Amino acid sequence: MQDENQRYERERTFHNWVYSEKARASVGKFYSIADICERYYRECILARSGHDVLEIGCGRWGTMAPFLDRDRCFTAIDISDVAVQESAEVARANGLVGTYLRMNAEATTFPDNSFDLICGSSILHHLNLDKACAEIRRILRPDGCAVFIEPLGHNPLINVFRKLTPQIRTVDEHPLLMKDMRDMRTHFGQIDVHYFCLLSLAAVPFRNWRVFPAMKNTLERFDSSLFRMLPGSGRYAWMMVMTMSRPKGQGQ
Repeated sequence: MQDENQRYERERTFHNWVYSEKARASVGKFYSIADICERYYRECILARSGHDVLEIGCGRWGTMAPFLDRDRCFTAIDISDVAVQESAEVARANGLVGTYLRMNAEATTFPDNSFDLICGSSILHHLNLDKACAEIRRILRPDGCAVFIEPLGHNPLINVFRKLTPQIRTVDEHPLLMKDMRDMRTHFGQIDVHYFCLLSLAAVPFRNWRVFPAMKNTLERFDSSLFRMLPGSGRYAWMMVMTMSRPKGQGQ
């Protein structure tokens, strides 16, 4: 328990610093090719019906809040004090309705079966995956679903970059592996995965060139074909979007 508490405090302290200092510039260049993944993530969420929505790891702004219908009940949580405070302030300034809470995603205080939809962007790989999935399963309604963007940990070139930039990540984060995906099936009866950003990573050095949009779009089409024709190649992608549904009950 002491080790777990220390991990929580490391994550909280790091993300308070990140959000207060806006310290993401070092990795920002890679997010120039991630918009296709983010669009798909939003489309998956907006295509789902359901009144009660929870965003885990909302960051400095509950990122899904502006895209949701106003008649949905939106709740966002984060372990960072700074993230929760700024998210609530930005939401109020933009006339968005929602509840923002500092909370540990591995042990929330929500009742069982609280949400129709749970989502998050690059959050699960900061958590104890088994505890987090068990908690998501507990608070997700039987006909609900969970949608997450997450990085993968199989690409050797990306892993070299991660080792060279320890200052922009926490010591506890762990990009997901295929084994993690298999383990998650103990909590959910169905997991659908779409992969993004493999060949398109080659466009990153050209992000300030006029040719960048056309190059990125072409490489994205190649990525789509590659993942379709060679499913095993998906493990080497940078990012994926997971949709998890059919939460398993006790004893299943």
